[in-house]
Amino acid sequence: MILLPYHTVGYSTTPLFLCSDVSIDKFEEIVNSRYDPSNLKDGYAPFCKHIFLANDFSNARVNVLPIIKDNEHALRTKYETRNDKELPVLTRYFDREILLKDGKDESDVFPVAKYIDLILYSREQIEQENAAMGKEGDGGEEKKEKVPWGIVSINRISGKSMLENKKLSDRERQY
Repeated sequence: MILLPYHTVGYSTTPLFLCSDVSIDKFEEIVNSRYDPSNLKDGYAPFCKHIFLANDFSNARVNVLPIIKDNEHALRTKYETRNDKELPVLTRYFDREILLKDGKDESDVFPVAKYIDLILYSREQIEQENAAMGKEGDGGEEKKEKVPWGIVSINRISGKSMLENKKLSDRERQY
């Protein structure tokens, strides 16, 4: 698997790469060493899958929070795209500044993630989307390999209960 180049940039409200203590190359190495096709979980469409990894390799903080009474005042929505060729998508996110106001420590609001939820798109889907945007290939040509899946998003989650929460779309759950 590869982390697609445009997913290291991410949405303004949703940093998609993990953290500064793991390089992209090291991250891909870890993911590929742990990849087992039997662990793929269905996503919202046939071309979308999830794979969950224990986060024992980084200091990445969660980017997915449950909506509870204590934080719902910081919930926001807006239309957003990753690039100028995509149609805007309505996203829901927590305003980080509001969550951290009154001198709250980041570790109190955003603990280190226990799990990493990788959202994958099939090579075919990535190629179709790129063709529709006037790009060639799947975005991973510099890797000079044919991989069946590309990582299109990374959720960093706090516990198993978050793994089971499928009521909200991937984009709705991110801060």
